[in-house]
Amino acid sequence: MLIDEISFFDALKRAEAEDSKAHGIGTYGEKLLHKTLKYYFEPDESKHEIESYGSVADIRNEKEIIEIQTRSLSKLVPKLDRFLQKEQVTVVYPLIENKLICRINTETGESMPPRKSSKKGRLSTALAEISMIRQFVSHERLRVLVVTVDVIETRMMNEKKKIGRKRTAKINTVPTRINRIIELSCPEDYRQLLPTDLPQSFNATDFQNYTKLNRIESHGALMLLLQLGILTRSRKGSDAYIYSIN
Repeated sequence: MLIDEISFFDALKRAEAEDSKAHGIGTYGEKLLHKTLKYYFEPDESKHEIESYGSVADIRNEKEIIEIQTRSLSKLVPKLDRFLQKEQVTVVYPLIENKLICRINTETGESMPPRKSSKKGRLSTALAEISMIRQFVSHERLRVLVVTVDVIETRMMNEKKKIGRKRTAKINTVPTRINRIIELSCPEDYRQLLPTDLPQSFNATDFQNYTKLNRIESHGALMLLLQLGILTRSRKGSDAYIYSIN
């Protein structure tokens, strides 16, 4: 899908203004990334937070219901169970691709030089998350949008004492760019989330190494891909499976 940069920056500006008005400058209630994407996908705020079928939809307009979930897509299961009986539904999953970290010393107010996080978002993470709602992925009324974004994360830092269990505490995450919007409307679309260097045949350990997922996440992703018909598996020996890309 094409990215509308003007609409993105307008959405960010509106989200920041709303957040500052509601909570005061420097404090954040609803996640700013979540709020920005709400304005990006539906600029008319009268269509935000609409009571629907016993739940509250992030967005409900004339065409569809849109739910934005930054993590733990399993939380959407009760809503999807209700919404998909009546409406077209789009699930928006934002995936942080690149992160710049800015630290502020709590005692001096001094800002440290920003640094780029070594952790880079991978599309395989989306596979693991979507596996949490895999009972719905083949539903004709559902589509999923994976939105990859760059962000600036601000952290408060105290070198002398810990903030909670750490010496830094995240205070906000500001989206700076939408890189891609990947639409998943049918099983074939999910091939886009596979690592490009994944071999034709592999075992579970190979898949975990290529995707950089943990064991539980990797298992969920494999179950999703099997359900979608993208993978098949055959038994090798007494307890090992070999997976093949169809």
